[in-house]
Amino acid sequence: KHIYRKQEIYSGPYLENAPDMVLIGEKGFNLKGSLRADKLADKAIFSGKHTYDDAFLLIRGLSNESGVPDVPTVADVKSIMESFNQ
Repeated sequence: KHIYRKQEIYSGPYLENAPDMVLIGEKGFNLKGSLRADKLADKAIFSGKHTYDDAFLLIRGLSNESGVPDVPTVADVKSIMESFNQ
């Protein structure tokens, strides 16, 4: 569906540690990789997947939602959890 280069979605002092590309598959495609694979595509025993479009953030016991952005990102989770633990 889309290919992002690291500079499009990551920033900060650890940018060099980010993957060069992040791939988002079309609905129904489960992108995985293995250096030991002998086929380009195959069916595996595990078929579940996480998708970008239907991801959500659940914080049980949160009494004050003021520190949670309307559209949280992975980068927000640390600060959300720090405020939750105070």
